[in-house]
Amino acid sequence: MEKKCPFLSTINRGVLDFDHEKLCSVTLRNEHVYCCLVCGTNFQGRGKGSIAYCHALEMSHHMFINLHTSRIYCLPDNYEVKEHSLDDIKQYLQPKFDKKLISILDKNCKTYDGSEYIPGYIGLYNFGKTDALNVVILLLSRIIPLRDFFLYFPIYDSENFQKISKVPLDKLMFSIIEIVCKIFNPYNFKGMASPFVLANTIERKSNSLLPVSTNTEKQSNKTSQDTQFVDPMALLSWIIHYMKKKLSKIKLGYQRCFYQDKMSKSKNIIASCIEGQVLNCTKINGIEPKSLNLSYDSMKSVHGSTVNSFISLSLNIPLPSVLNPSLDSRIPQIAIFDLLQNKFLENSSTFQKIWLLPCYLIVHFKRFSMESFGLEKNPTIISFPIKNLDLLPYVHPDNLHANPNTKYDLIANIAHKGDTKSGVFTIQMYHSGRNEWYEIENLKVEQILPQALLLTTSYIQLYKQSDLH
Repeated sequence: MEKKCPFLSTINRGVLDFDHEKLCSVTLRNEHVYCCLVCGTNFQGRGKGSIAYCHALEMSHHMFINLHTSRIYCLPDNYEVKEHSLDDIKQYLQPKFDKKLISILDKNCKTYDGSEYIPGYIGLYNFGKTDALNVVILLLSRIIPLRDFFLYFPIYDSENFQKISKVPLDKLMFSIIEIVCKIFNPYNFKGMASPFVLANTIERKSNSLLPVSTNTEKQSNKTSQDTQFVDPMALLSWIIHYMKKKLSKIKLGYQRCFYQDKMSKSKNIIASCIEGQVLNCTKINGIEPKSLNLSYDSMKSVHGSTVNSFISLSLNIPLPSVLNPSLDSRIPQIAIFDLLQNKFLENSSTFQKIWLLPCYLIVHFKRFSMESFGLEKNPTIISFPIKNLDLLPYVHPDNLHANPNTKYDLIANIAHKGDTKSGVFTIQMYHSGRNEWYEIENLKVEQILPQALLLTTSYIQLYKQSDLH
């Protein structure tokens, strides 16, 4: 019969925070690190004479959890404590999901202090301008097949991991999957999460060429020369391309478990979700093609057409002076259909048509530009339909059979508040189970009306095809 630990009542869940680097507070090393469940401090080792062992003797703090295995021990006696009442702590440290747990994600959960939160719709800490990273991760978590792939992925189970991966999981992929699991964790003691580990890992992996905080001295041209601005689109593109590269090491058969019926079975999961194709054509001798309705083979022979993949549709926003020549105080406005018309149907030497629509469509409004006086923001308000955005007019007629559904519903909207130096990125996300919209600005989470979306300065939008569940 297992020994009943007499120190269970000394555990203080209110001080536990597992979102930071798993380092010993004394040696700053990451091997064999244990967290004291009484005071929340990390120490190395548990053997006789170790830092954790000495802490147990000096402070009479006896309960410790291994931050890598989630096993709990009582020190200095050094025996493992196996109690079902401690499962919530283990789940808080290492969130693990099954079908039953995923089925309750729409329900309200409670933090340690009794506050309610909805898994997937929680606040994220902002330190040093990580609001851009926060909204990017939340946007990616709205792609349901990718979300489920992350939640089920055995990052804490080495035996099952070896069955689906050809190589060890690198730290960045681990950090991305881990933060998504924390965002959806129904056993989150604080009802919030911190991307601290992910932010540091991205800066190291990119050699600070893509910083996600203003603490980094070296700033990338991919973000901005303005040290106060981090571009979510540059960040999103970099993360997507990095994940596509790393997903090639994960068995495709395992990834297919999360595909929906209409997704391509020959691509990795992220490409199957968000990758579309566009047809690029060049007019010969300035001749107008009758053009947009020619067959693909005809266009290829006459106009030198090529098909390229895309992960986002980037739309140019006209300058405010073009939309509002009178230069009065009104904020200029334009419809998304006008921007699409300019991109796909303008009369120039080159033109484009959509060849293949993705299941999830990322739309990028080019709102920021580097001018002689620094980074400038176009304040134009863009109007768009929340339901049934129809892209049929922009799809090439020859490939309509491959695009049976051309209508999209908005599920996430990244917007920017304020100026380029002191502003902040926010995200509005749709909860299909509740038919409600929520806005998240760092740690602040609040329900909003759908009409409020139309008043935001949208920067990145995520749509899903209307027939996807």
